[in-house]
This record gives sequence, C-alpha cells and structure tokens, in this order.
Amino acid sequence: CSVYLPWGNETEKMRAEQISSDLPFASVCDKMNLLQAAFLLKNAEGIIGVDTGLLHLANALEKPVVGIYTDTDPAKTGVQVSAYAKNLGGIAQIPNVDEVYQTLMDCVAAYDK
Repeated sequence: CSVYLPWGNETEKMRAEQISSDLPFASVCDKMNLLQAAFLLKNAEGIIGVDTGLLHLANALEKPVVGIYTDTDPAKTGVQVSAYAKNLGGIAQIPNVDEVYQTLMDCVAAYDK
C-alpha cells in the first residue's frame, strides 16, 4: 500500500522527506489546507498518527485509526476508541512497530463502512 506523510512545518517536512527516502512506498505530501487533508484522510484505508489534529480529524471521519502516544495519556487526549480506532502507548511507553502495524490491520479488518 502507499503511505502518505503530511507535514505542518519545515521541520516536519524534512523529517517526512528523510523517512520517505528509505521507503519506496512512502510519499511526502505537498502542503495542504485542512479541506485537502480531510479529503486525503477520508479516502485512506487506515491512518496511523500521533496526537495531532489530523489524527482526531480522521477519527471524526470514522476511519480506521491508530493513535500513538509517548508523552501524553491517551485516556485524556486519545482518539475515541471503537472496534476500528485504538490508542497505543502512553507517557514514556513507546509501542513497537509490529504492535502498531498489527493494531492497524485489526482496525482495518473491523471497519465495516
């Protein structure tokens, strides 16, 4: 599948470019406004993200989402949990890549829209 990496500032863009340089299936998005980002999310098969507005927008659009939390408590700021929306991690608790991937696959499989 294709992976799209949005960004909000130049530092994030540079990080996304670095990530995508090692992954042939990953692409850095052009700068987007909120409507364009919502369109991208609405058409996504699944979304993995950190505690940002885009992750919560994807959750509001009722898409399969996995929220990754490492500095905040997902019980306070996490996505609205459902069969297809899960939070992983917590304060000083970093989930591993396999756990994140498997959770996304479980959320996509549970999605019935």
